[in-house]
Amino acid sequence: FRRCLDLDKARPEAPLELGTYLLERLELEQSIEVLGQGLAANPRHKELLYWRGRACFRAKNWNEAIKALDALAAQYEGMKRWPDLISTLHKRAAVATDDVGEQIALHTRIAGLDPERFSNVAEAIKAFEKVLELDAGNDAAIQFLKVNYEKRRDWEKLIAVHMREL
Repeated sequence: FRRCLDLDKARPEAPLELGTYLLERLELEQSIEVLGQGLAANPRHKELLYWRGRACFRAKNWNEAIKALDALAAQYEGMKRWPDLISTLHKRAAVATDDVGEQIALHTRIAGLDPERFSNVAEAIKAFEKVLELDAGNDAAIQFLKVNYEKRRDWEKLIAVHMREL
C-alpha cells in the first residue's frame, strides 16, 4: 500500500481512497496508517478525520478514535455545522464509556447546542434525559426537563422528574 501512495502523490484523495478500501477489507491497522499519512499531509481534511476515527473505533483504538472525533468536532463547530457537530459529539460520548463525567459533559454540551442553535428542544430533552440516566441528581438536567416537560404537557415525565428531587 505504501507503494501505491508513493505512485499517486499527486492526488491528495489517494490516502482516503486506499484507507477506506483497506477499512472495507477489515485491514484496520493498515487503514489507520494510510489515513494517518493522509492527515499528516492535510490535517484539516474532514473525510480523512472521519474515516480514521471510524477505523480506530473498529480497531478498538479508543485514544486515537477520540483524537479524530475531537478534531472533527472542532472543525464542525468552526464551520457552524451544528447537526454534524451533534452527531460527532454523540459518537464521542459512545467512545467515552468508562468516563461517566465525560459522558455527562458531552451530553450537556449537546443539550446546550440544540435549543441555542436551531430551536430543537426535542433533541435537548433527549440529551438531558441521557444525563439523568448517568447522574440521577444532575440539577441542570432536572431544571431543564421540568420546564420543558411542563411546556409540552408531558405530565408523567414531569412527575417523575419532580420525584427525583424528593
